[in-house]
Amino acid sequence: YTTNDAATENCSDILKTVLTNSSGETSWTVLQFLESLKKNDPEEFNYRIHKDSLGNIDAVCWQTGVHRAAFQLYGDALFLDARKRDTMNVLGMRYMTLVVIDANNKFWPISHSFVFDEDHTLYEFACRSTLEM
Repeated sequence: YTTNDAATENCSDILKTVLTNSSGETSWTVLQFLESLKKNDPEEFNYRIHKDSLGNIDAVCWQTGVHRAAFQLYGDALFLDARKRDTMNVLGMRYMTLVVIDANNKFWPISHSFVFDEDHTLYEFACRSTLEM
């Protein structure tokens, strides 16, 4: 079991590339970023996108190989945490993570999500996406 994976190790470099090469008229930077991470680490990195009734993206959930391994090892009980702090979040997006706890009471994230609204449907999306990936 390792705590490193290619998506995590190369995340900063990939983000810089996406931001440098993105054309705001044709794509959403975050979507390009996630797709680039998936191409960089196709076996380990995965993500899901949720769209509202108008077809707009209102939630994104992702998981690395380290997240999946922690889920497989310690996934008997899942905990969901959501946070929105105005000082850290000018877009009004909520950050959500599902975590598990190991035998030493250490928290391990098993997925991360950004959602535009705190809504039962989006909580369900984050949980289902984590289980599917």
